[in-house]
This record gives sequence, C-alpha cells and structure tokens, in this order.
Amino acid sequence: MRGVHIVLSGYFKMKKLFTTICTGAFLLGSSMAVQAQQNPGLPVIDHDGHNCYFYTIKGNESVYGILSRFGWDEEVFMTWNPGVATLKKGDLVYYPVEQDSAASKPVDAPAAAAAATAAPAPAQAEVQTVVAEVQPVVEVMSVPGAAAELEYTVKTGDGLYALAREYRTTVAQLFSLNPGLMEENMRAGDKIRITPGYPKSQMENVTVTDKKVVGSRTYKVNSDDTWQGIAAEARVPLETLLSVNDTQEQLRKGRKIKIPLLADTLVTRSREAIDPREETPEGRLMIYNETHGLPMGQPLDVTVLTGNSAESRKRDLEFVRGFLLGLKEQHQSGQPVSLHVRQIDPAQLSEESLAVDSTLSGSRMILATFDKDFPFSLSAFGDASGKTIVNVFDAKSENYLQSPSTVQVLPPSSDFYDDCASYLLGAKGDSKFIFVAEDESDGECISLLLLERLIRDGKNYETIPSYADLAGYPFDERGSYVIVSDLNKRADITKLATDLEGVIDRIPTVQLSVVGRPTWVVYADALKEKLQKIDTYIPSRFYLNQEDAAVKAFEKNYTEAFGAAPLKSFPAYAAMGYDMARYFLASLIENGGDLNRAGTASDALQLDMSIDRPELWTGFLNGSVYLIHFTPYNTIDKIRL
Repeated sequence: MRGVHIVLSGYFKMKKLFTTICTGAFLLGSSMAVQAQQNPGLPVIDHDGHNCYFYTIKGNESVYGILSRFGWDEEVFMTWNPGVATLKKGDLVYYPVEQDSAASKPVDAPAAAAAATAAPAPAQAEVQTVVAEVQPVVEVMSVPGAAAELEYTVKTGDGLYALAREYRTTVAQLFSLNPGLMEENMRAGDKIRITPGYPKSQMENVTVTDKKVVGSRTYKVNSDDTWQGIAAEARVPLETLLSVNDTQEQLRKGRKIKIPLLADTLVTRSREAIDPREETPEGRLMIYNETHGLPMGQPLDVTVLTGNSAESRKRDLEFVRGFLLGLKEQHQSGQPVSLHVRQIDPAQLSEESLAVDSTLSGSRMILATFDKDFPFSLSAFGDASGKTIVNVFDAKSENYLQSPSTVQVLPPSSDFYDDCASYLLGAKGDSKFIFVAEDESDGECISLLLLERLIRDGKNYETIPSYADLAGYPFDERGSYVIVSDLNKRADITKLATDLEGVIDRIPTVQLSVVGRPTWVVYADALKEKLQKIDTYIPSRFYLNQEDAAVKAFEKNYTEAFGAAPLKSFPAYAAMGYDMARYFLASLIENGGDLNRAGTASDALQLDMSIDRPELWTGFLNGSVYLIHFTPYNTIDKIRL
C-alpha cells in the first residue's frame, strides 16, 4: 500500500529548533555545545515511531562536522545513531525533530556496546603511545528500516541507479511506485515517489575487513601543519582524524591533538543485496519489464464489460460490433486474441467479486462502456491484478488520478475546455468577444472559462442582454467579433445562425465567428451550410466526418457484416468500438502490453488517441481534444488540440 507522500518543499515549514548558544572551549567526549541552526533544511521521516531529520553522508564528513553543521547535540545524535564514530559515504543518520523524544528512545545493548568499542581511547601522556592488543572482532552494523514515502523532483543528470543508491532503495521499487517511469523518459522537473531505506527482504550480511580505532597517541602541532598533512603523515583517513579532534579550535603551533591508532577488524555488515542488473541500461530494462509484468508471446485475452440496463443496450451492441471489426484487422498481426463480452451491473461490482471471476482474472485488458458512475472497484481490481482498465465513455470519472492501471478515454471537462479556450484565445485574441446574459451555463460549455480568461488578461469583451440585441448591434465593418453561445436547442441555434447570416449579408467586410457548445455537433449535418457561413467553432471530444473515405469504408463493412447500417448517434458508438479495438489491441501486441510505450493514433475514424500519465504514478489520460471548425470556405476542419 502507498502511504501519504511527503512533499519536499514542505520540509522547510517544520517547527524551528531551539538554539543553544555556546562559549568557551569544546571538549571531545563531553556533551557538545554548538550554536544550533534555526532549521537544518532536511527531510523529515517517521523513524522508529518518531519524526526525525535524516541526512545522507556525501563524502569526507565527520561526526563532529555533522553536529556543528546542523547544531545537533552529540549525546542525542549518538543515541539515535549507535556505532557511527566513523562515517562513510552513503550512510544515513537520523536526529529527532522534538528534543524531548530523544530521551525516551531505548538504546539496545549490542548497539551501545558497538558504539563504546568504536569510541577513541583516552589520550595518554604526550610522549607515550598507547597501543591495545587487538583480536579480530565481529561488529554487526544495523541498517535503518524503510522510511515514509516522499516526493522527489528530478534534477538534471539524475539517473535511476544513482537515485536508488542515494535513497538506499532499489530500481525495481522506483518502477513499482512510479508505473510511468522509464529510463528514457525521466526528465528534470518530473516528480517521482521514493521510499528511502532498504526492504529487509533485500538485505544480506557480509563480513569485511575494516580499520577500527583502538587507541590514540598525542601529537604536538608544528607551525606549518595542516589537518590534511597530519593525516597523510600518520597514514590515517582525514575523516577519522577529524572525528577524534575538535576541528573548531585553531590548529596552532604547540597544540596537542590525538592521532588515532587503527587495527584491522572483521566487521559483519548488513547491506543491500544489489541486483547487478541495476548497473547497466540493459539490466534496468529487464527489471522494468519484470516490474510491469509484461506477458511476452502469450495469448491475449480482452474483455468488454457492458451495462445491463435497457437504455445502454443499443449503445453497447453497436460498440461491440465495431470492436469486432477492429479485432478482425488485428488478426493480421499473427497474435492470437480472445475476446469476452460480459453484461454486468456496475453498481454490484466489488474487488472481491472481480477477483474470483476467472474470465476477468485471465484478461490482460478490460474495456468498460459504463457512461456514468464508473466503479472504482474495477480500477482497484486492475491495480491489484496488473490489468489495464479502459474507461471508454464516463467523462466525469477521476479514477485515473488514483489508479495507475486506468485509462481515461474522454478528457474531463476541466481539461477539455481549458485546451479549447487556450486555442481560441490564441487564434482570436485580437477579436472582441460577445457574450449573451440570458444564456444559462450548466458547466458543460466553454463560455464561463473564456470570460474568466478575458477578464484576467484584460482582453476586449462585452456582454449584451439578449440574442435579440444582436440584430441591432453596432458591428464595425472593419471589426473582428466572436459570438459565444450556450444555446442548446436546434430551433434556437437555427435562429441565431439565420440572424448572423443577415449581419454578414448586410456588412460583408465584418469578420464574424461563433463558438458553440459540444451538442451543436448533433445538428451539424442539417445546419452545415449555415454553420459554415458564420464561421463556427464547436468544442468536441470526437467527430465522425461522414464524407471521409475511411468512414464510408467502415460503414460499408459494418453493413455487410451485420446486415444493417451502423446506428446514427452522437458519438457514433460503432465507430468508437472500432477505434478502441484498433488502438488498444495494436498497443498491446506491439509493446507487449506496455501502454507507457503506446504511440499516438491520428488515423482514427472518430476519436484519435494520445495517452499520457498526468504524473508518473497515476493512470493514463487521453489528451485528444478537438475544435470542429465549419469554415466559410465550405470545409470542415477537425482541429486537434
């Protein structure tokens, strides 16, 4: 299950930490007092039931340096990070957000013992060297468990393997949390979900030889000494030298510092069992295919789910017949396809009933023709079982925003009208837009959105009381106007078109256009000449041009196959079934079922397909939106936005 994600920008709104003002000398081994920063600017996760900052060690960093940088208390830090006297690149360290919670954190005995063993031995007299006789010991290093899910913004140069290492996760998990993520489509600015921390099932214990601090000797600093030079001369890592000394005190001549003494020690560490395939593009592609469960070379089972109501019966029959014609074309690919058609009451669907249905469980893709109240249980079933769920007709459903397996074929009104308004304001931005006050907007028209944009951008517009006022409106003979209409009845639309034809006849030089609502397409055949004369734009999710040669061929094949012409409807349900079969079956066959690689279909009869995920972890949305333009040049242009 996915948890609530954390937005990185939100980390900077955390409660400010208290400030500790320090004076005087700093002594290693005592409670470290530093001036705390007001906010460390680090991510916050739930670690062992507490809100903690977490930080990934970048390179040559010491415990002392980390404490100084973030203003953290040494005792609290060591309580939450036992056994980290020496830090290594890639280590994760934690620090509680609330100070009082640190005192309540239990310290397990083995970890405390390991921390004690790792602490530098007390300094002896200046001229003495303290060397402990060391036997090989085994130190078990614990690795933090998985953290809360966070949202990460991709930066230029980021790669899947590097991100997996930085956040101590796996490439497979990145693919699993972000079904739309692919190596080749990760771009700067994208947001992806990450859960830091290794899954326990992918951990392994390894025994390695490591250097361990077993004592120290005292060294008097010369005038030209530097920390780097002392470390090189003593042959100890710089970070180890810094970890046992106060680096804020000036390295002046005569100062006595500690030189750590190291010995080889056998250390058993718990580390990620990294899949070696993560290191190569070819290997990551294999992991991607496994994560997405793509069946290769297997028979393809597809199910069409239809409603069982009397009102949907004709629509569903037309859709299935069109789908069969599209399926017939796919047989040429050589891929065996099994089609199942089921009538079902969508209100009765549940994840449990779907899971025990052998037909649905065996299907790779399920297309549902429900035109309202598309059940989320069907989308959830797709997510749980790895099926692709296609919502063909319900434009109001938002399942795709939560379900990565769901495809939304018809764009919701917000996306639909937003694209149409952007085009019209771009193409007609210099025109004067005229709205009619007596219109009643019902949310399924473009007028309100256009008006809001015009007001926002300070564009030229006017609202007149009624359509009767158009006859006497003072049109400038050199002016350009756009009439925005929410009329819905054929008689009203006919009268408006006739009145505007009169304006054009009276003032031939005026530039006049009309923007209608989607339902106007229903009357397009009967009113074509009038709509063309007044230069009409109709927003539409689909359009079937009866004069198109491909449409005529389809209708001929349909009549021959089923003994009757396809039903005249809006949309044309048979053409919709045909378009869906051609697009989705071809996508499944050509891409092994991976819709992330599905292309754009611009040769559809009625509805082109161009699917994409709004976010890398959501389902798919078809972005095909049209303005049907009835031009004064006796043409009908299908403008794809």
